[in-house]
Amino acid sequence: MQGEANSFMDKKVAEKWFVGSYRHLQPYPKGNLYYAVRRFMGLSQAKAAALYGVSEQAWRYRERTKRLYHVAEVLALRDMCGMNDADFMRLLNDVA
Repeated sequence: MQGEANSFMDKKVAEKWFVGSYRHLQPYPKGNLYYAVRRFMGLSQAKAAALYGVSEQAWRYRERTKRLYHVAEVLALRDMCGMNDADFMRLLNDVA
């Protein structure tokens, strides 16, 4: 009985905090930050990848499937595009 109560409680807590397959529960964003920055700068994927310091294939992956970003990625993209903080926050709001 005690084990059943604990497993029930654990399941409720896991559901509440999206523990488990939390990445699959993330909502799809309206856009992609990598694509938005590249479009803002008017660059091709190859030129954006070279400027960012990754392969063109890695850049394409980031534009096509990336949904979760590390803080360092966001800051690197902000530095790359040269936007001021207010404009970059608007861009983030548009693609989030």
